[in-house]
Amino acid sequence: MSLDEIKKEIISKYSEEVDILELRLKIKHLDEDVTKVISQLQESDEVKPEDIKKSLSKESISLMQSLLLLLNIT
Repeated sequence: MSLDEIKKEIISKYSEEVDILELRLKIKHLDEDVTKVISQLQESDEVKPEDIKKSLSKESISLMQSLLLLLNIT
């Protein structure tokens, strides 16, 4: 194996690990956001959809949309 091939393999391996770690972090934030929304729903009798949307970060909403797309594709 040449030095370039080794270098490419190492970069590929670590980039996948970093991607997985980033995804885990995003999912953790999503979980926190959803937990907050669920708490709000349990505490109040009437919650408007706008209030729920305001409680979720744009990144969380985007991640949910991406996960739904992924589920529909597979």
